[in-house]
Amino acid sequence: MSLINRNNLSYLYCVEQYFLSLTKIGTALSPLDYQIIKSWEKRGVPLNIVCNAIKRGIESFKKTYGLNKPLPKSIKYCENLVEEELVNYKRRKVGAHFKQAGELEEKIIILRKINVLIDKIAKVTDREKDEKVRKLYAAVYDRTLKLSSNIDENYLFIYTEVEKIDKYFINEFLKLMSPDDVTALMKEAEKKLSLHKTKMNQEAYERTFINLRNLLVRERYGLLKIEIGD
Repeated sequence: MSLINRNNLSYLYCVEQYFLSLTKIGTALSPLDYQIIKSWEKRGVPLNIVCNAIKRGIESFKKTYGLNKPLPKSIKYCENLVEEELVNYKRRKVGAHFKQAGELEEKIIILRKINVLIDKIAKVTDREKDEKVRKLYAAVYDRTLKLSSNIDENYLFIYTEVEKIDKYFINEFLKLMSPDDVTALMKEAEKKLSLHKTKMNQEAYERTFINLRNLLVRERYGLLKIEIGD
């Protein structure tokens, strides 16, 4: 049986038994091995790190020397591997910390930008005299406010979501315009693009046409651009 007190030294016992289960060399380790394990425990090396290193060491030994050669009798064989595993573990931990901190900082920055946009929409809404347009701005305000309240879920796609709100705003505003005004606007956009139409394929033309149409609508009616700054 092992010389280790299982109740008081569970860390030692777990490492010892794991090593013995892989090497099948006996029922106990040497005093030197126990000292090595105690040093790991004192330094706070996680148990799973030690076990992963031991497993790597034994598997590497088998691949290098074959199955016929006796396996290592001392845990010291795996000592360097434990150090390697510990270094990699710390790197992953630090990397995860910085990643989490970076994501939090980015969320805060984006949230500030959205709040600036929300304030702009609120001010424009208060100034708007046309009741229908005022209601449209209010709807845009609600959508943007909802976006800010769900920042944890969608901050990676925030610019795309804001573009969707802007697209909704323009499309809904066009519905408020008279058919004659919409037709005149379309003709103006077509005229401006007529000289460039032959240089673009159909998809590029349609995309450019919509962008130009939206620009003309904004300029003519003084509409707010729903966007967040870089």
